[in-house]
Amino acid sequence: MIPKDPSFIRNFTIISHIDHGKSTLADRFLELTNTVPKEKLVEQYLDKMALERERGITIKMHPCRLTYKLNDLRTYQLNLIDTPGHVDFSYEVSRALAAVEGAILLVDVTKGIQAQTIANLELAKKENLVIIPVVNKIDLATKERIIKVQEEIANLLSRNPLEVLAISAKKGIGIKELTLKILGKIPPPSGNFQAPFRALIFDSKYDPFQGIAAYVRVIEGNLQKGEEIYLLRKKIKGIAKEIGYFLPEFAPYPRLSAGEIGYIKTGIREPEKVRVGETIIKTSDIHSSFNLAVRPKEISKVIEVKPLPGYKEPEPVVFTSLFPQEPTTFEDLRGALEELHLSDPSFTFKEIQRMVTKSQVYRGFQGGFLGLLHIEIILERLKREFLLSLFIARPTVSYQIVDDRNREYAISSAQDWPESSSIQKIKEPWAKVEILSPQKYFNNIFKLFQLFKINFISSKSFSKEKLKIECEMPFRKLIENFYDKLKSVSEGFVSMSFKIEDYRPADLVKIDILIAKKKEPSLSKIVEKNDVQKEGRKIVEKLKEIFPKQLFPVAIQAAVGGKIIARETVKALRKDVTAPLYGGDITRKMKLLQKQKRGKEKLEEKAKIAIPTEVIIKLLKE
Repeated sequence: MIPKDPSFIRNFTIISHIDHGKSTLADRFLELTNTVPKEKLVEQYLDKMALERERGITIKMHPCRLTYKLNDLRTYQLNLIDTPGHVDFSYEVSRALAAVEGAILLVDVTKGIQAQTIANLELAKKENLVIIPVVNKIDLATKERIIKVQEEIANLLSRNPLEVLAISAKKGIGIKELTLKILGKIPPPSGNFQAPFRALIFDSKYDPFQGIAAYVRVIEGNLQKGEEIYLLRKKIKGIAKEIGYFLPEFAPYPRLSAGEIGYIKTGIREPEKVRVGETIIKTSDIHSSFNLAVRPKEISKVIEVKPLPGYKEPEPVVFTSLFPQEPTTFEDLRGALEELHLSDPSFTFKEIQRMVTKSQVYRGFQGGFLGLLHIEIILERLKREFLLSLFIARPTVSYQIVDDRNREYAISSAQDWPESSSIQKIKEPWAKVEILSPQKYFNNIFKLFQLFKINFISSKSFSKEKLKIECEMPFRKLIENFYDKLKSVSEGFVSMSFKIEDYRPADLVKIDILIAKKKEPSLSKIVEKNDVQKEGRKIVEKLKEIFPKQLFPVAIQAAVGGKIIARETVKALRKDVTAPLYGGDITRKMKLLQKQKRGKEKLEEKAKIAIPTEVIIKLLKE
């Protein structure tokens, strides 16, 4: 079988800020190339997860092969990768960019350039990709507005505004012109299909029958079904049980060649052995006199095929503890987390133990995430896809502690916070934040800065109507729903991006929360010493609103170092035990009420109250 000529292949991705129309544009490409029959094409076709459809956002990257006939003479293979727009899933974007030669930079004409537009553009520039700038949703804007946004994008890219295409993905306007631009501007992939086979794993999926399916970009050479493969970094053998490409479902095909994007079902069943960024080669390309099964450590000395650069895995910035509600499901939870990490390497986890009583230890995991939305998505997937019920702790950031013995260590859980007397110094992460906002909202944003104790750095004009504001703040404050409040004061027109800068000294203490006089470590919070009273009062008042009522009154208390600083009570659910009575002496009613009271008191003494995950999420969002 003759491999596809690379000059007729184009690999590209779509990048933009969230909700700028990437998935809708992908739908139009599917429609134009007849990849999906029109009767089967639904909105956001590539977003297969129920969560993506419910929330209207892309969570996972989605590759798909399109076949486009130009004037019925030449047939091109277009490999498209749709990417997420939210900052919490930026690692998905970076992996997609490393597998392609070009990117469509999509901008919503009604919103203009936003923070993640710039962040994703910078990632694309690092990969030296060809950028095709496009203005979307022109059916919702005037001609003057379209021209203004085209000029904005042209200034950002140092180009002529005439180079910025204007389309409407929803109405199908300008899609054919954009496709011709892709063919003309994005270069074909380089790579010799006669060279030794090398492929980069940019994503993967667990297949219980044929092993892990590695999503690959073939850099050189070719691979056929049934050939033995070898993972260079992990030094593991496998076999290409099935290979093919994406339509966007798996479409088996006998061969993958240089320049193509497809999948390989490896036959390897352990998720930790197939990592994103790994290089796959063929065992037939290893020139060795050694037996692979017997002496795998010797292979690296004689391999002539060099590994590909791979990816730099991101450092998690937000942490929370995950415990199964049923201890018997602990191993099920481990398997689920391994499977999720396989498809989302930015999510990390490690096993932890918590002392419940002197004789009882509870096993769970500490998860590392890129943001709060990332946490919500992982928790929801564990619940829906793996049918697991969990307890979680309040998310927190990582702190650096120096104790009274001058030992320095990191803490990423409020439950592990040491006694104040043993702490010599505390450092917390600070984030540099860039905000793009219409000029008229500057005063509202500045008031929010004062509320969150943010250090203002500078503001400068980004365009005729927009300001670029730079500031810095403790990352602990940033994850306290700062972005939602920023959206609120700007009527949704502001966008934001951030990166962790460094660690700085801080004067912090831990607030413990007691539910029915029992300390609940999952609700503990790290706050500034000067804000203890205000934060303690705020937490108990919010918990009073959102905590589910029990059959008895529940006392909610905030404490620091054993001293109670705030208290509220959640009133009990009450059944009217006197309803069946009709007339009679008042003492009959009093007896029933007293009996009910005694029952509630006994229940309060014996009851164990579980903290629902929803309470943690709601508390954090407030």
